[in-house]
Amino acid sequence: MTVVLVGILGAGVALLLIGALAFFATDRQDEARDRQTEFEAAANLRYGTDYQYVGLDVKRRAARRLPGLPQGATKNVYFVSLPDGTIYIQDRRQALHFVKLVYVTKPGWSILTLQGKRTYQYQIQLEQATYQWLQRNWH
Repeated sequence: MTVVLVGILGAGVALLLIGALAFFATDRQDEARDRQTEFEAAANLRYGTDYQYVGLDVKRRAARRLPGLPQGATKNVYFVSLPDGTIYIQDRRQALHFVKLVYVTKPGWSILTLQGKRTYQYQIQLEQATYQWLQRNWH
């Protein structure tokens, strides 16, 4: 009888933990989707419909100049590119231009270099597909 009760309790605790993890994962996904929708609406107002954007995971220390973004080891930052080759960073007004991208596979940090009034370098985590997209679209 005791073994059965322990087994039932163990199963109940496991289900509770799985439910809690699913709730927090769904909550994070909803938050990311809301942030993306909000960004797209603002970008449409500012740039019209002729732009492309990509969300990059920027190393927190490199992104400290980008306030108002979720905290953590990295910040997911939206970079907008316009047909004339200018690049804007989410919530910033300065026009930047692509200089170079040094690709490093995970767990390393790739280096994205942009030029504006000065040179900016961002340490970013890149998947191979995102790197290839940046190579095609930002040169």
